[in-house]
Amino acid sequence: MAHDVFISYDKADKAVADDVCTGLESAGIKCWIAHRDVVNNWGLEIIKSINSTKVVVLVLSSASNESTYVMKEVERAVSKKIPICTLRIEEVLPSENLELFISSEQWLDMWGSTRKDIMQVLIDRIKLRLPPSPESGEKVTPRHIALAYNCWRKDSDPRFKLWDEKFKQHIYRLDLSVETSWNVLKRIDYVEYFLHPSWKAAGSSSEYKIDYRESNYRLKELIWGNFLLYAEVHLNNQDVIPLSCYVQLPAGKGVS
Repeated sequence: MAHDVFISYDKADKAVADDVCTGLESAGIKCWIAHRDVVNNWGLEIIKSINSTKVVVLVLSSASNESTYVMKEVERAVSKKIPICTLRIEEVLPSENLELFISSEQWLDMWGSTRKDIMQVLIDRIKLRLPPSPESGEKVTPRHIALAYNCWRKDSDPRFKLWDEKFKQHIYRLDLSVETSWNVLKRIDYVEYFLHPSWKAAGSSSEYKIDYRESNYRLKELIWGNFLLYAEVHLNNQDVIPLSCYVQLPAGKGVS
């Protein structure tokens, strides 16, 4: 399920986590919360949802301080460079395990009479990290959708050596996705990706089309060099939104 926010919490704080989820979703921010959204494989679905989220909201309390699962979720998010908004619901400091991963500058204290106001601050902070959602009746434009990518290489993985030898290049993995608000995501019919716009102009059949909604239309490819990425987002009303971004990979030697 596509979402903007992953909520990390201990089961003892389920009621507060539910309130946070309700508050965010009432503001148009789609959330993933384990006790509602896990269907079958608990561990696998949590990992997949963290990998595809844009922001993690950590509900910090004495209970979550001691939770091995919360610590692992936060560690996973940090390793993926996913921003974390920490919401303290008790006057506690993070445990040594958590302190390494979260910044005090991002804490929000939510208890007592400030609860409603802090919820709005949290909403505003998260929206700063999301493409804006169109107002009612407003036409969807490129400013409402972002083309995001992550390029990575793991030299200890033997597959990269095999790919290097096969393509005679220093190979990277490309994870490409469309990032947008939940309101816009519901309007998307499908997305077409082009690793080089010239391919489309030349009538090439090498077009990467994704017509499902999982993981914000994520595409995974093997790549090398520097190039322009291009995408066409096709909406249900038949409008087409063009997107592009330039990818410059770290310098690497070709394989002789």
